Amino acid sequence: MNKIELSCVRLDRLPDDSGYRLERYTLTSLVEAQKLGHQLLDHYDREIFMVIGLDCHQKITVVNPVVIGNINFAVISLRERLGGYIARFFYLGAMMSMWFLTPQIMQTQLHFTPLQAGLGFFPLTIVSFIVAVQVAKLTDRFGNTKLLIVGIILTVIGMFAISFFSAQVGYTVGIALPMILMGIGQGLTLSPLTVAGVANTLLEDSGAASGVVNMVHQIGGSVCMGYISSLCAS
Repeated sequence: MNKIELSCVRLDRLPDDSGYRLERYTLTSLVEAQKLGHQLLDHYDREIFMVIGLDCHQKITVVNPVVIGNINFAVISLRERLGGYIARFFYLGAMMSMWFLTPQIMQTQLHFTPLQAGLGFFPLTIVSFIVAVQVAKLTDRFGNTKLLIVGIILTVIGMFAISFFSAQVGYTVGIALPMILMGIGQGLTLSPLTVAGVANTLLEDSGAASGVVNMVHQIGGSVCMGYISSLCAS
């Protein structure tokens, strides 16, 4: 049987707190793989999942156990994380409402087909993608908080502008230009909001904090979307 050389990153900190322990194993059987799994996971008292990295030959190169954790008050006690959750709730709620209402405006006021209404979101989508790939560089230069503030302000301006839409204004000025502003805002906002939601978490709470980010993301969109839908129905 061919040996599989396995590099395994253990999440135990070194005694001098200088980093994490890195150990290399050579596995020759499933029994050894099972023993390795027990060695890695026995000291965890919470749920975990395993991240396994493969090389181009589909051979295991790295295994990283990740703690899922439990949601507790410590996860949301830090003001930066709590603010990130609240901002994400309302931001996604506003964006979901915009995604719901704008296609209806395009179809009722501009007589777009459903396909044309979908294509009408290209300005937002393309600009958001271009900006998002630059967020890491911008964060290093300006910091997470400044990007959040600028992103949210641009999104609010775009939504405010699109709320004055009329058929006489037309698609380009009334929808496309505000979408460009919202695309810039969305690209600048979502990644920093995620960073804020998991900022300064303990290792054992990192999975729970990430889960809360996703939970708030979904609940914010659902609640605000439900509210807007009810208003439209009435």
